Amino acid sequence: MLYFFGTKNAVIQEAFQRVLSDVVDAIAAAVPGASTAREGIDAYVRALVGHMAAHPTHVRVLIEMLTSRVPIVSEAHEEAGSPTPSRWRPIADLVERAQLDGDLRALNARTTAIALTGAIDAIFAESLTDPDYDLTAAVDTLLDLFDHATSPGPDR
Repeated sequence: MLYFFGTKNAVIQEAFQRVLSDVVDAIAAAVPGASTAREGIDAYVRALVGHMAAHPTHVRVLIEMLTSRVPIVSEAHEEAGSPTPSRWRPIADLVERAQLDGDLRALNARTTAIALTGAIDAIFAESLTDPDYDLTAAVDTLLDLFDHATSPGPDR
């Protein structure tokens, strides 16, 4: 394999790019079908977790990449001039839109997105240590918690 790529880092980068492309495709197919930005957040999370549940080796590739010392380089970030991806940005954009629509209370969109992506990461980590961990039930619980924490209401 190294013959074709030259270095171990190049192999890891290629695997990461393929996994990332598949994940982005799954999310891109799900989010536009949502009728509101708030539903888009649910669609994003369910598509991401659903894709990873269906492709458990992708979880391992992403964790390896995110925890390794190999710099993350992707075509999208090179074009945008950013050396590292902002994993939270797509969710933050949806949070901001949902806030404008009145579907989410006023919270810092970046922090909200970082917290949600961190919770998703924790769910994936748990699924790697416990093969019986139910990702579907976990995402339902996570989105219920997110809904209660972010919904506008008289007591907020």
